[in-house]
Amino acid sequence: MATERSIEVSTGGDLKNYFGLTPQHLDALAALGSHLYRQGRFSDAETVFSGLIALDEQSFYGHAGLGTVALSQKSPDLTLACNHLQRASQINPNDPNVHANLGEALLRNAHFKEAAAFFETCFALDPALHQPGSKRARAIVRTIDAISDHVASIIAGPAAGSDGR
Repeated sequence: MATERSIEVSTGGDLKNYFGLTPQHLDALAALGSHLYRQGRFSDAETVFSGLIALDEQSFYGHAGLGTVALSQKSPDLTLACNHLQRASQINPNDPNVHANLGEALLRNAHFKEAAAFFETCFALDPALHQPGSKRARAIVRTIDAISDHVASIIAGPAAGSDGR
């Protein structure tokens, strides 16, 4: 019997089923990972989120969590963040926080058009900006707009009729 289970797992069987874990067990692990992340315990959170993906390759919270952890490091791994956040957005395309995080990761990786598309999706999913990711995305976009306006005014030069002071 154990041999059959080992064969099933090694040939692509689902570990959560092998261990008899319910969706409630996986939700508890996701909550633990989120709690550790909010405490700034990124390494521990990464371990929990990696475990979720090991148990279920389709774990939205595992991919979203790993992407967020990768983005939040002092030296962020933007490629890893993008990979996990893109996977999370495929699993659950209706989460504005994932779209905001993915937009930020793409922006920081100089993929401006792709970042704009994910920010737009974030705002469409949460137009009232109830989610923290949506609020952060709006702040990022407003900052970019202000910088763009400032640079445009510098490029335009002094206003007509001004003596340049």
